[in-house]
Amino acid sequence: MTISNVNIAFCFNNETEAKNMAAKLNALSPEIHFITAPTFDGFLKAIAAVPKVDYFIIEDNFKECQATDLIYKLKASQRYKKSLISVYSTNHRNINPKFMEFDLDYIFDTKTDINEVHAELEKSIIKSLTPEIPKHFNILAIDDDPGILELISMHIRELGHENLDICTNVLDVKKQLSEKEYDLLLLDWNLKDGTCIDIMDYIKKNPVCTRTKNALTVVITGRNDVDDIMTLLRYGVKDTIIKPFDFREFEDKISYALEKHLKNPKS
Repeated sequence: MTISNVNIAFCFNNETEAKNMAAKLNALSPEIHFITAPTFDGFLKAIAAVPKVDYFIIEDNFKECQATDLIYKLKASQRYKKSLISVYSTNHRNINPKFMEFDLDYIFDTKTDINEVHAELEKSIIKSLTPEIPKHFNILAIDDDPGILELISMHIRELGHENLDICTNVLDVKKQLSEKEYDLLLLDWNLKDGTCIDIMDYIKKNPVCTRTKNALTVVITGRNDVDDIMTLLRYGVKDTIIKPFDFREFEDKISYALEKHLKNPKS
């Protein structure tokens, strides 16, 4: 994958040091745009002036703002919650243990070779630019609660995917499956005219297309007892999302389920 239209912002005490590191990285990836500023206020203005920031590199002992506070605010913000974050430590012998509490993409120090830094940044950026859900995937979401369906639709769009159909009952699902092939099924357990088990039985016993029979199935439910889990396992369903859920939970569960499914697709 070619990296282009990527912005990396430095939050360093010394802008000259940030520019020197940016120049070395730019020599390896000239298509990346690097943002530096002499002050924290300038940093905030600079990142606000671009449409997006893909990656932040933050010095661990930044003086104008606690690095840990800045990371927390970035991860909590709507604008930057998907941005990648690395910490640059000026003391390789004494890295602040608080950084381990964050899901950081990379921590490096003054002794780290610039080629290693570049390789790690490039790997993280390529991974972040790879769609969570393959573009060709058709998704069918089934729930009798319009609010849940709207939430699922919103989260699917946030993952950069548009190929989503929705149904509110088993009868509509059967009609939809006769008309279209699917790669990912998001099933509510209880529906007004049946359950997700009825849908899985229908797919198993009727001549729906092979693509749908081999689809990844994720059950979204408020039920979470052992008997339910065992029932799903008998149908080959290993992934569930428990209501209520937020975007982070939804993203993590879907990503994990897809990773397993794509490595070991049903035959």
